[in-house]
Amino acid sequence: MFYPLRKVVGLSAIVLAVFACWFSSGISGGAAEPAAGTLIVHPADGARMVYVPAGKFIMGLAEAEANVVAQHLGAKDAATLWAWDCYPRRTVELPGYFIDECEATVARWKQFVAVTGHKTKFKETTRHFDHPEAQSLPAGEITWDEAKAYARWAGKALPTDAQWEKAARGTDGRLYPWGNDAPTPDHGHIGAKGKQPPLYTQVGSYPKGRSPYGVLDLIGNQYEWTADWLVPYPGNPQAEKMRDYGRVVSLRGGSWYHGWVGFYAAKRFGFKPDETYYHVGFRTVWTPPAGYFDSPEFARDRAAAAGTETVPPSPIYRASVAPVIDGKLDDPCWKQAVPVAVAFPFAAPGQRTQPPPVTARFAWDERYLYIAYEVNDTNLVAIASGRESGPPGNRRPMSEEYLPEKKLDLVEFFISFGSVRTFWEIHHNAANHLNNLGIELPTAEALAKIPKPSYKDVTFHRERYVDDDGAFTVARAVQLKPRADGRPSTVNDPSDRDTGYAGEIRLPWAGLGAPAERRRADGSYDLKGLRLPLLAAVLNGNTGDAVYHSSAPYLPTIMFHFSVALWPRYELVDAPK
Repeated sequence: MFYPLRKVVGLSAIVLAVFACWFSSGISGGAAEPAAGTLIVHPADGARMVYVPAGKFIMGLAEAEANVVAQHLGAKDAATLWAWDCYPRRTVELPGYFIDECEATVARWKQFVAVTGHKTKFKETTRHFDHPEAQSLPAGEITWDEAKAYARWAGKALPTDAQWEKAARGTDGRLYPWGNDAPTPDHGHIGAKGKQPPLYTQVGSYPKGRSPYGVLDLIGNQYEWTADWLVPYPGNPQAEKMRDYGRVVSLRGGSWYHGWVGFYAAKRFGFKPDETYYHVGFRTVWTPPAGYFDSPEFARDRAAAAGTETVPPSPIYRASVAPVIDGKLDDPCWKQAVPVAVAFPFAAPGQRTQPPPVTARFAWDERYLYIAYEVNDTNLVAIASGRESGPPGNRRPMSEEYLPEKKLDLVEFFISFGSVRTFWEIHHNAANHLNNLGIELPTAEALAKIPKPSYKDVTFHRERYVDDDGAFTVARAVQLKPRADGRPSTVNDPSDRDTGYAGEIRLPWAGLGAPAERRRADGSYDLKGLRLPLLAAVLNGNTGDAVYHSSAPYLPTIMFHFSVALWPRYELVDAPK
């Protein structure tokens, strides 16, 4: 719960807190300060951190500015917005420091727990430990003491209110991390105005919301603990309105849960120190020691950040031996491939179906992208459309795409080479029908004028298909799983209870349209290091309704086609030794 604080702590406590912060911050003498936004990887916890240089900045708001924010956020005025905790607008000076680029993640909390043996008080973060796709979600339901314990373990600290706000606003007094324009759903995990977004999402998903220093997720997603108590700033003309707030800690950034009232950079909220909820996380700051900037350690930490990403892609391993496309999934490449759970219901963010309706795997070599998957389904339904696609000599019967009234089942793979407008949509089913549709979306300018994009806004090029590349051809296969009585599952027979099937698909890189500059003289492709947005999905019609699951845990409640920027990312790499 949000507690509007109202108790004023004595001025002496404020002075001591500010003095302690300044005293502990130190100065990294020697070499000149690095540029704003200089990126390092912190050696203790592996977090990407960006540099905020020493100097003055504008902290807090004047009431006239708060009234502008209120208009942006849909409130009547600053008083309706409860903006008095931001007053007054003033100039504050800070030493330089590094701050985490993103909120602390599940992966980083898991590392902290593994190293220290810490017993996490609540389960919101630990419930994700065993799910690879959830490692880039922000830690949640973390208490203030736990956040401080993590910071101490890493040799860092929670940010003061001033450190957090400078990282968000820069030195020009902007209202939001990105500037003075009103927030939009592209700026952070905030949802549409007046509509709560679905749970939290993976960190770093909203680059348009980055601050002048390159800090992400400062508005929306999780609340973030600071090091400070929520008390009136010195000189606040409306300090009496905070008199009954109680003794609570300052939280920053708003949260997806509490809505637009908190989505501006000067806003503070407050929770009791022992209080937390699943929409509460944190990030840390680090003040480098004297001499750091001309030390080998700085060179090491900066070099470690080169080529890293906010959210690293998942690996797709090279197949040393091409798999036999027979639906058996007994090839070496499938044994080493990372399993991908297609377990996240559409329009139910945060929920997970067990066992997963589909588990997929991917592999590659210089000629092909390989896809394997296993389906768990008690009533297999596959319906031919009567159409075919493919080149002469390799025509493939196609499936119906959407018939919930007939309990249709379909496994789908969306494959992009980085474009958010054009990509492939591949369908496969238990009868070995294969669809490959070329997808085209409107331009960004056209989409911006569509309140809620839908099926009618997608161009499905059904005349297109993934072509063969000479002797390198598209192939597909299925194997039905045995039922409890040992006999194989059946297709389109509702009288028995199926268990599912396994499928394999082989797609030539040339037919998919891999980058031409990566093609060698012999026709093969040098694709090591290539990044691919790739989404696996499944339509299960058992209930007589269209029930979709995907491999992305926190997609917005719109068609998969319009969320390419949030699809899982993969990188083609060599197989581990």
